[in-house]
Amino acid sequence: MAIYSFHFHRCTSVIVPYQQGKSNNSLEWSPLAFQIITNSYDAIVVLNKFRSTLTPTSWSGSRSEIMQNRLCLISELKNHKNSYIKDWADNEELVFEEEIRLQRECELNIITFAKRAYGIIKRLNIYKAVNL
Repeated sequence: MAIYSFHFHRCTSVIVPYQQGKSNNSLEWSPLAFQIITNSYDAIVVLNKFRSTLTPTSWSGSRSEIMQNRLCLISELKNHKNSYIKDWADNEELVFEEEIRLQRECELNIITFAKRAYGIIKRLNIYKAVNL
């Protein structure tokens, strides 16, 4: 069992654990990832490794929106037959929702700052043009 578990843990670092859903635009666990989660001796270790892929390290657009779209993956596990996985999902959903909220707040602060900076730069350019 230890060797089997070891291979599961190694797989978590080389696969993308989610994919686009077939029936709608939401994400779903890939069949391989779901099998690894379900059959791993230590599912929590596997889940934590997969969880780290839900927060992008490089992105285009809104990071909080990407994270929000990935939240459904955690929520889906709240219905899992394994009670440890259910408990993990209940807890991680709350944690991830808070991370999304903080990220969204950060993005709004950046947008506000950028708008203010643009306004200042625009006024300075007008001022320079008038005083030439």
